[in-house]
Amino acid sequence: LVSPDATWHLRNRWRHVASALASLAVKLLVLMSRAQKSGYNVFSILNLILNAIGVGAVLWWAFASWRLHKIHSPLTPDGLGTVAPVAKAGVRGGKGGKHHSAENPDRYFSQGAALKGGGPPPFWVFCAGQWQDCWCPGDIRWGNEETWHVVPLPKSGDSHKVTCTIEHLPDNLPGDDMKHCECLIDPNSASYPRTNAMMLEDGEAERLGATLVSSCELFFGARKKQPVDMAQWMAMEGLCSEDWEERMRFNRSMKAGPKQISLEVRQQLFRARVDARFKK
Repeated sequence: LVSPDATWHLRNRWRHVASALASLAVKLLVLMSRAQKSGYNVFSILNLILNAIGVGAVLWWAFASWRLHKIHSPLTPDGLGTVAPVAKAGVRGGKGGKHHSAENPDRYFSQGAALKGGGPPPFWVFCAGQWQDCWCPGDIRWGNEETWHVVPLPKSGDSHKVTCTIEHLPDNLPGDDMKHCECLIDPNSASYPRTNAMMLEDGEAERLGATLVSSCELFFGARKKQPVDMAQWMAMEGLCSEDWEERMRFNRSMKAGPKQISLEVRQQLFRARVDARFKK
């Protein structure tokens, strides 16, 4: 099985070879013409050249086959490949996809989002980017990194909406295009089971019954079960594998463009869970 990308690279190599052979044929005709005028045995020279071309073609095909194999076999000693550690999907806020936890919840709490005793502390999750609306059952904060403006949860309802723009909220970080809204999630609240599972840590999502059904790790782990699983991994390897990223540095035909999405983000995008409420 060969992925479309690898087939394209091989086909592209053949085009270069065909072009080089055509150029060589023209040069051979010129040399034969000059040799004939000089009294050399043209057929002996031609036979020698054709033998050299045949040997060169065999060597090139062996090299191209080896390179094609290397594209689809990682560099690890066991030949199975590795997958780079996958960051937690969906939980982001601030530059670099940082998760802003509320180790000190009193710093951000309003009277409308009091922490109930006996349970885990609340935590912040990404809610909406700049120019978007954030719906949240708790406090909402607007800003980035360590600079935030908190919008308390109204006492009259169990959720509220905030438009995350400087027209509706203070411009607490002028010029920062990474400003966004985050929502304070209280694990002790009645709304907590309705939280998007991709916003939670893996262990907490599993505890709520949200099963992981798609990830780079799952594709890699299942690659030996059936031929279709191997085909799936071969199609996904360039998007999931850290080894592929390493090989790109030494192979220009595999190098991505300047606007490529980082490996960590790609791995996050392939993660998906089925909410427990859909299993009923």
